[in-house]
Amino acid sequence: MNYEKQIQNLILENEFLLEQLEDLNSMVKNKDEEIVLLNNTIHSAAYLQSRIDNNLQEIEQLKYNLLLTQQKAAGIELLNEALENDLLGAIKKDHKNEKKLKEMDAVITNLSIANEELEETAGMYKRIVQLKKELAAMKSKMDICQMENDTLKEEKQELEKRIFLLKQRKSD
Repeated sequence: MNYEKQIQNLILENEFLLEQLEDLNSMVKNKDEEIVLLNNTIHSAAYLQSRIDNNLQEIEQLKYNLLLTQQKAAGIELLNEALENDLLGAIKKDHKNEKKLKEMDAVITNLSIANEELEETAGMYKRIVQLKKELAAMKSKMDICQMENDTLKEEKQELEKRIFLLKQRKSD
């Protein structure tokens, strides 16, 4: 009776763990999709960084040209405004890239945690397989014990019949 409860509890626990495993597999699949998206973002970030580097080189060239053409004051003023706008745009892009990198670090951390949880789940699954084997062995032993018990009961009944018959013969 107690074994049956244990068996049912193990079966319920197994089903619960299988559901958790399916949930974790789904989470891993979602994280894999997020990683693909983040890889695309990383490529975009590298492209943007290259453009920033190119823009910075252009800015340096423009500064050099400004020094050469100082006598053109009106042109210098307009050029400075344009350079400032480009620099602000580059700084804004750089800040956006930094935010994206921080987000990617957070996702990588979350993925690492999910991987650790998945490894723990794999260990639990191995334990479930081991428990199933032990349960099957216990059930087999229980069946053998039951058969032995039945045999002993039959032998007891046979002995009781013989004793009864012997008593009847003595009394006759």
